[in-house]
Amino acid sequence: MASHPNNRRISSWSHNSIERANLPVQIKKHSGGVSAMFWGCISKIGKGPLLVVDGTMNSEKYIKILRSELIPEVNFVKEKFEVDVKLMQDNAPCHTARAVSKFLEEHGIEFIKWPPYSPDLNPIENVWNWIKSKREREFSDPADQAELIDQIYEIWSEMTDEFVSKFCVDYEKRLLAVLKANGMHTKY
Repeated sequence: MASHPNNRRISSWSHNSIERANLPVQIKKHSGGVSAMFWGCISKIGKGPLLVVDGTMNSEKYIKILRSELIPEVNFVKEKFEVDVKLMQDNAPCHTARAVSKFLEEHGIEFIKWPPYSPDLNPIENVWNWIKSKREREFSDPADQAELIDQIYEIWSEMTDEFVSKFCVDYEKRLLAVLKANGMHTKY
């Protein structure tokens, strides 16, 4: 039985007689087959900007985004809330490129170094999962990329700063849970 309307059961065939049966195979159709890449930021203060990334992300494109979106957001947060800001990003090649590290150092942005394959340490991954789940529940499959982008922007705009900050405030608990689980999966 399918667990989601976008999942389908199909029959498969194999040369191996043991496997030659109607086996349930789960096919997950994401966003009606269309996709888009986004860059967004969140903090204990709330949500920051969200933008669509055109094409594949590389270090040059990432630095442009950091310059146009992150630096102004960090400066705003530092001035308005008088707090230190540390950047948490995943270990994508564009994030770990020397040029990106140099750019962040030149702009006084501290970044948190953390182990690869640790998405449960990054609160924005939980936000993205929540956004994807909400989109699947509340919207029909988008006809095209533009419709998908509109759906994601609508969900992002509806998120309150208080809601977003809840994903960040338990960061120390996340670290302790990962340590307790010896680096394995946690509830986060």
